[in-house]
Amino acid sequence: MYRIRSSVAARPFGSLARRIQADRAALTQSLIALSFSTAASLFAGIALIMSNDRIEAYPGLLLMLPAASGLKGMTSGALAGRLGTAVHMGTFQRSLRSDSVVGQNVRAGLVLSLTMTTATAVLAKVGATAFGISPTMTLTEFISISVIGGLVASAITMLVAVFITELSVARQWDADNVTAPLITSVGDILTVPTLIFATRLADHGYLTDALGIGCGVVAVIVFSQSWRSQRPILRRIVHESVAILGIGALLDIAAGSVVDGSSVFDIEPGLLVLLPAFLAVTGALGAMLSNRLTTKLHLGLVDPHKPSFGSLSDDLSLMYLTALPLYLGIAFASVAAAHLVDMGLPNVTEMLLIVFVAGAVTVTLGAVAAVGATFATYRLGLDPDNYGVPFVTSTVDLCGATALVVVISAAGIVG
Repeated sequence: MYRIRSSVAARPFGSLARRIQADRAALTQSLIALSFSTAASLFAGIALIMSNDRIEAYPGLLLMLPAASGLKGMTSGALAGRLGTAVHMGTFQRSLRSDSVVGQNVRAGLVLSLTMTTATAVLAKVGATAFGISPTMTLTEFISISVIGGLVASAITMLVAVFITELSVARQWDADNVTAPLITSVGDILTVPTLIFATRLADHGYLTDALGIGCGVVAVIVFSQSWRSQRPILRRIVHESVAILGIGALLDIAAGSVVDGSSVFDIEPGLLVLLPAFLAVTGALGAMLSNRLTTKLHLGLVDPHKPSFGSLSDDLSLMYLTALPLYLGIAFASVAAAHLVDMGLPNVTEMLLIVFVAGAVTVTLGAVAAVGATFATYRLGLDPDNYGVPFVTSTVDLCGATALVVVISAAGIVG
């Protein structure tokens, strides 16, 4: 059975120096994985800036982008959390057979991706109408772009999740520290390009309408079959995940409305390069916290009814310690990336102010969401792996987007 590193076990709160020493392996693994996630997210930010003309040509698309990116984090991040728990519990199997633990998890992830990309498209259309975005794409255009672009990204991301989990087992890494940020980065790299490419399916009249309707019908059929599946793991994941993913989609659509409705990104389009990296890294930090707490609960290392600060302090400290160098890197790298594509940005000092103030608020809210969702769902007899990551990442997306806009506006950096 895979052995859990000492960082997973609860220890009394000590000095910062002792905690860094004790958590060195976890901190190193997290920093490496999240650094890769940051670089990948900056690539996504550059792709977002370079696709600005395409986004403007399809009104409502920017509203859907945070939801599409968030959905990858929710479904693939939850998959990573479940696989990590399987590793710690000794039930992880290197098999994609339909009756295996991994096979049922991957199938559930694909079913939920198909279902939620369809639902997200509908929500985006409703949101575009409600927020007065006009003209906007048709519902079938939203569905075609969301489902085709989303499924391609999801399928690749989930296969990568299985591979990274296997690699973690082989290298004796703690999967809770590396899988979530790496999966987030892969999803970020793929989401923007696949959605932009999928816009080629729009503007084709009856063909687009047929594709959109077909995707919707297939989503309903596949979801119905999985809901009644004889595979217990698949059925439970679908039953427990669909509601929280729906709530997450609503929160991400709200995040998209904050971005789309703010004049900040119109005045300074270069700030879009910051958005994916900031949200992805902060969401990954919250997902890591949720995954680590879930593993402790499953292994009986934390009392679900009387959690103490001492039992949570290691994981909370790791979250904040990891955030500091990453936010520093995001600020400097965002300025460099914006200059690379010849887009203006505030200077480095102002970027540091934006990232650290907005980051402090968002990381804290993400930690509260992770602890609250993980313990609440476990007490209700539900699997926190199905709830924690989706709730945390979608909450971080909304809080992070709002915090960025508020900090930038309040500091008078733009305008």
